[in-house]
Amino acid sequence: MLATRAVLAISGDYNDAATAGEIFRGTSTYIQTCEQILALFAGHVGQVYFRHDPDGRRDPLVMTIFELTKH
Repeated sequence: MLATRAVLAISGDYNDAATAGEIFRGTSTYIQTCEQILALFAGHVGQVYFRHDPDGRRDPLVMTIFELTKH
């Protein structure tokens, strides 16, 4: 059986309890690292082409580009 592949780019702003708005406080998962994003697709992540972990408030972007595989 052939594997199906796709390339995904996922990004967002670093978030924690101190930066979450009242609406989302206590109801959201705070994305703080590329590893957290990749873990959502555990077992289906192929090659990781790019990753950018945030550098606190100075550079709050978390982003990764990776191959998603389906067997």
